[in-house]
Amino acid sequence: MVLDIIVQILSSGPLLIALICWVGHIFRGAPLREQLTGAARAALGVIGLTAGASLLISVLTPFQSLLTAAVGVKGFFPGCYAMYAHSMTIAEVTRIFGPILIGGFLLHLVIARLTPLRYVFLTPHGYLWMVTAVSIPLAHLKVDPWLAIAIGSILTGVYYTYSCAVAHYDFKGITGGEPLTIGHPGGTTYFLAGLLGRLFKGTKRSEEVKVPKGFEWMRDITLSTSFVMLILLAVAVALASPEKLEAMGMEVAIAMHPALWVVVNALTFGAGILVLMTGVRLMLREITVAFEGISRKVIPGGIPGLDCPVSFPYSESSVMLGFIAGVLGSAVTSLALLAVGWMFVIPPVVEDFFMAGTSGVYGNYKGGWKGAIAGGFMKGVALVIIPALSASFTMHYIEVPITHADADAGLLTVLTYLLLRALGYTF
Repeated sequence: MVLDIIVQILSSGPLLIALICWVGHIFRGAPLREQLTGAARAALGVIGLTAGASLLISVLTPFQSLLTAAVGVKGFFPGCYAMYAHSMTIAEVTRIFGPILIGGFLLHLVIARLTPLRYVFLTPHGYLWMVTAVSIPLAHLKVDPWLAIAIGSILTGVYYTYSCAVAHYDFKGITGGEPLTIGHPGGTTYFLAGLLGRLFKGTKRSEEVKVPKGFEWMRDITLSTSFVMLILLAVAVALASPEKLEAMGMEVAIAMHPALWVVVNALTFGAGILVLMTGVRLMLREITVAFEGISRKVIPGGIPGLDCPVSFPYSESSVMLGFIAGVLGSAVTSLALLAVGWMFVIPPVVEDFFMAGTSGVYGNYKGGWKGAIAGGFMKGVALVIIPALSASFTMHYIEVPITHADADAGLLTVLTYLLLRALGYTF
């Protein structure tokens, strides 16, 4: 019972962030009223972020289906939630999942308390994704449950700290020194996007580029992303006919004239951005204040690691550049893999927005608008190559054509398989 409650709290964004904020305010010595209102506002911020993300996904999911139908080839669907949900139907995985989730979290806190790496990973779905990443190979290769829990806890606990640390390398500059980092299963590629951006040092940042007077509205991320999605959706609808969708066994509910559907969904995407950004700003305001108490009393100098959209307010225009470049990078790489006869990974458009958009922010930091494009494109490529590499292992255990959607989840899966092979375990 207690184990289930702990797992549910760690798996719930609003509950975890509210609890952290409440504890932080207690250590700050804040009055009860401030403790409760601060925790409530933080939870509302997370719910707003989640609601905005849901609106975005409601547009990106049919767009991804339309792209798949346009290509005319079924392939591996990259989705971390899909991998998590499917893994929960496998008894060998569920037996070790909860203990690894808690063990990794506790080890991560010990590392934060006893070492100079004072980071606290606070993205609940990140816990689910990374525990899934290690649990699948541990269950697949029939590792003894107690040994599997020990290995999984060590790998995930170390990863949470590593991810926050590499993401913080440039994020401290992006935020202007705020005690904040990204805690998300994409830390490696965000770090690489920052390094890649340095190749374009001296280029104007995306927000500094002069825009013709008639196009100043493009600086508003809600309007600019709506416009970009209008174009992308129009192209997808034009390429994916109802006949192609039916031939692929797919269905996209378009209950109005296609042109009107495109317009409504493009505007829905912009609304999703608006809701998401409002939630991010509310959560940031509360978690930053509350974490001061934790930094003083529990983890001196502690730095919270939050979900990747917290980077969006720091360079909204580079999010859009990273997203567009990410979609292009994923599409080109998917077609390249198909051409060489390896496997077709469906371009992960949802991940391209959130993760390639974040990579755009990192690339923009030192490399300006060129770095934003390069960082986003690199992330788009990684979002196909690494899931394909991971699928080449997991396809022997997971019977449905799905794979991890983010680079670090796929890399940790591959690393776990290689580690177990070195220890003498085989398929």
